[in-house]
Amino acid sequence: MASVIACCRPDCGCAPDKILAHRIQRLDFMHMRRVDLACRPLALQLRVHVPRPFASRVPGVPLASQDGALFLLWFDANPAAAMRVTDRCTAMMVFTSAAKCVSTSQYKRRFFPASSSDACRKVLRRMANGRYLVRRQEHRMAEALFTLGGNGKRVLEERGMENIAVVRQLPKQIEHVLGINDLRVAAELTDGLNYFYAAWELPGFGWRQEVIPDAVFSLEKKTWAVEFDRGQEGLQFFLRTKVPAYERGFAGLALAGVLVVAEHRPRMESLARAVGTRSRRFLFTSVDAVRRSNLSARVFWRPPEEERVTLL
Repeated sequence: MASVIACCRPDCGCAPDKILAHRIQRLDFMHMRRVDLACRPLALQLRVHVPRPFASRVPGVPLASQDGALFLLWFDANPAAAMRVTDRCTAMMVFTSAAKCVSTSQYKRRFFPASSSDACRKVLRRMANGRYLVRRQEHRMAEALFTLGGNGKRVLEERGMENIAVVRQLPKQIEHVLGINDLRVAAELTDGLNYFYAAWELPGFGWRQEVIPDAVFSLEKKTWAVEFDRGQEGLQFFLRTKVPAYERGFAGLALAGVLVVAEHRPRMESLARAVGTRSRRFLFTSVDAVRRSNLSARVFWRPPEEERVTLL
């Protein structure tokens, strides 16, 4: 900025080099009373343009973002929540859509096996802030649970997925759902998995069998049914209802066996002893063993020999 001193009286005999400043100040102050400005010095600030060459472009740096990340940051109403959706983020949303509700530790085992828990939590926090996931926590000491958010549903629909449901409330039997998803994580970490469908997904495929398993999955072209047992039903109920139905099998679906996953090891041993020699189609394991490995590990027991076998 530059300051020019000029008189406001037209008959004051201003020098020729100050005529321009004199005229500018008259245009800017015509609304003012002349009597208030006569014979008084006036400082007028003018903008001065100094021409110079443009800054040189940094080699290798594009002028615009190719994936639109800068566009999202500029126009998003909440810049802190804007994020770039990576392939891993999309896979997490697909997993959440099928699983209904996923815990932080399940995300860690499935998508961050070589990263720290803090790295997993940071990604989940950004996805929750961007409304791709919805974070739910019963209290501060409880593990955070996540369901699919509105923006996550939109992203999956844009990628061609249909009939995507958004869970508004956590399932009533949340421990049962999380136990099935622990097995889903182990299945997806196993090479040779063809598909995995939980009980809530089977009706969408026209399931019309006598019993609805907690899950059905195919591994190396062998189909397995899953029963997740939390010990809330008596052993006799299991022997009377579940075992005969699985022994008869499913029409049009050949089962390689039935995998019984107990919440605790003592319950697993009780179930194995109760089945005994009635059927060799049943394998038993605990959810803790499933969490520590994938389905290729020898963590499945076959009664009555109690030998440890693998599903492969």
